[in-house]
Amino acid sequence: MADFIATSRKAHLLILCCLTIAVFANSLESPFIWDDERLIQDNPWISDAGNIPAFFSPDYWDQLHPIKSSSQYRPVRVSSFALDYAVWGENPTGYHLTNLLLHLANVVLLYFAVFWLLGGKKKEQDKGALLIPFVCALLFAIHPIHSEALNLIKNRSELLAFLFVLSALALFAKAKDRDGLSYVLYLAGALACFFLALASKETALVLPFLALWLLWVFDREKGFLSNGFQVLPMFVLMAGFAAFRILVFESPEAEPRTVLELAAHASIIFKTIGAYVFMMVLPINQTVDIPMPASLASPDVLIGWAFLISALVYAVKTWRKNPEYLFALGWIALTLAPASNLQYLESRPLAEQRLYMPSAGYCLILGILLVRVMSMDRRGLRNLGVGLTVALAAVYVGGTFFQNSLWREPVKLWTRALQYVPDSPRPWYNLGNAYMAKRMYTEAVTAFEKTLELDPGDPDALNNLACAQVSLGLLDEATANVREALKTDPNSAVAYYNLGNAMAKSNRLSEAVMYYDMAVGLKPDFPMAQCNLGYLLYKMGNPEKARERLSIALALDPENALIQTVMANVLSAEGDLEEARVHYQKALELEPDQSQIHYAYGNLLSKLGEVDQAEEQHRAALENDPEDPRFHANMANTLSRQGRYGEAMTHYHKALELEPGNAMIHTNMGIALADQGKVDEAASHFKAAMKSQPDFAPAYYNMGYVLAKQGRHQEALEYFSKAVEIKPDYGQAYYEAGNSLAHTGHLNEAVQSYKKALEQEPDNPKILHNLGIVYAQGGELETAVDYFEKALALQPNYHEAAKHLEQAKQLMESQK
Repeated sequence: MADFIATSRKAHLLILCCLTIAVFANSLESPFIWDDERLIQDNPWISDAGNIPAFFSPDYWDQLHPIKSSSQYRPVRVSSFALDYAVWGENPTGYHLTNLLLHLANVVLLYFAVFWLLGGKKKEQDKGALLIPFVCALLFAIHPIHSEALNLIKNRSELLAFLFVLSALALFAKAKDRDGLSYVLYLAGALACFFLALASKETALVLPFLALWLLWVFDREKGFLSNGFQVLPMFVLMAGFAAFRILVFESPEAEPRTVLELAAHASIIFKTIGAYVFMMVLPINQTVDIPMPASLASPDVLIGWAFLISALVYAVKTWRKNPEYLFALGWIALTLAPASNLQYLESRPLAEQRLYMPSAGYCLILGILLVRVMSMDRRGLRNLGVGLTVALAAVYVGGTFFQNSLWREPVKLWTRALQYVPDSPRPWYNLGNAYMAKRMYTEAVTAFEKTLELDPGDPDALNNLACAQVSLGLLDEATANVREALKTDPNSAVAYYNLGNAMAKSNRLSEAVMYYDMAVGLKPDFPMAQCNLGYLLYKMGNPEKARERLSIALALDPENALIQTVMANVLSAEGDLEEARVHYQKALELEPDQSQIHYAYGNLLSKLGEVDQAEEQHRAALENDPEDPRFHANMANTLSRQGRYGEAMTHYHKALELEPGNAMIHTNMGIALADQGKVDEAASHFKAAMKSQPDFAPAYYNMGYVLAKQGRHQEALEYFSKAVEIKPDYGQAYYEAGNSLAHTGHLNEAVQSYKKALEQEPDNPKILHNLGIVYAQGGELETAVDYFEKALALQPNYHEAAKHLEQAKQLMESQK
């Protein structure tokens, strides 16, 4: 069995595929994080796969990046995002699955590349020639250093570049041994893959040097000039691509690159190389924000260089017998060069993602050494080799699982980073964003304040701090921070959006609309600014313009559950209940655990009379957030409408336990008690509502209604009067006041009260009918007949109105 596993390529591939998927399966649960939000969630271009040809055009990059920079031109990566979006929308699981599948493809490709490098079919009976590719690919598949490359979706550029570099190198190797049409086709394939690698990430520029190194190591006898001529097409493509990027994308507007003194720069390069090699050899204390080693004498630098020097000495001694070992060492050197701060990468000098390609060379060296031990004559040493391989694989699996778990929880990821770089503003800023995503606004404020302490005036931190403060109701502080951000970036759409949020929270709606207008003026494709502007326009009585803005927001971001919900809320309020249903359902499809959506959808279903479905939605809201008093109150209202008062009371009591001073809950509980005939208890809740919120008109209205039902009309009128004093357009209160006035014989006052009610509800047949009765009681039969007829025109089956109309006509006839 052991020999079968050692020599069976099918077994190797099965193990590699299963292990790769198993080790990185937990990465599928990671969210969008850090730059993913900018490149995917905030990028409207990827929502249409038809834009893919444009991604290769400089025009797209000019629009996406107003300050041009050649480092941004990665059209293959953004094209892959568009394809993902077509399948997955904004579900991060799909994007992570693509990264995992690309990594799996790279593992398999590396296995075959190393197999070919060691002689391929010619050495198929050589156990070592079969085991080395397997061990190399196995270690590459599970190395913890790759966690960042897979979990941070934007690092797909690393995966794609590796895929196309290795493919190009394999095709080039095939081409060099052929002639005629076969040579042309293989070379064309190699150049096509090289272009795709360059369009994935610029570090693929090392490919011609890798090809030259491959020829020098394995085909030295042909001579340097002959080998150089074979690689010449790649160098031409490399030069052309580099010139294209520089001439088209580099701009004098771009920020100048940091230039260091020679000694300082050399020190950074040596520290970078040592640190990177150390990370590959000993992937411990991994963090998303890596500090530059303090000195050349730092342990990680010394260990890294010790490994490199030892490997180099061994390679020099054995290069004739082990050319593949020498090639692996050259692979590390060449692929590590672009990441070595030859051009100082000030914003992030060290990053694990940049080791994805170099680590293949390191894994090949490990594979060669481990298999050499496993192939020794002494059984004890062979067992030692197997044990070392298994132990190393186990350590790698554990490390990768742990790293993946951090990426699944951004708060943990950035908190861990702060253990290593507590004085870096970046992890504090990203920790603040992670807290914002979890609605932990107090913690977010602390994190953003720490960011600004370390990097005063950072407009992004000021804006995000303002967002958190708005959520906490700290509106003055939020406004001050946004205005400070505008000093640094006066054309920031986000800043004006945040000012709009602050004004809206302060109920300064006109100012909020002005700031939202400014935000969408600067950035028309800003979906949340369009959404909030639409909602405010609706609140200010302009439903047509509100729908227009909300439609724009949805066109920009159809996968945004909040925008879907706001549109549904507006449609529901406007009476377009079925259309509102569609948007609520879409919102729940996007965010099935969002309590607010279940809550709002439940209210809509109640309006539609679908009581059982409404109850289901309210229960879902409660399951997700059992400590929200609104959800208990809504559940109670639904149960009360079904006559299930016992259950309703349980939820009313729980709601009031959570929010004792809520006037609406007291009022609705009072209504439910009154329906059960518990008038005194109902009155106590209405009074509690009035006490907690003296200007809450429904409490006065319902108190009056209960008193009127008891025949206590004079007392009821006091409460109805108070209700319409607070809310002059309270039609129902005018109607009930009219009823009480009619009962007490105040017919003229009753007429005036009914007419006030009619102003609010001109098509209400009950008001028209009661006006007819009062006029009939006052002897104005013609007017009474007119009102009865109007009531019947609106509701032909209104039997009371028909009866009273007939009586009025008979009375008129008798008086002739």
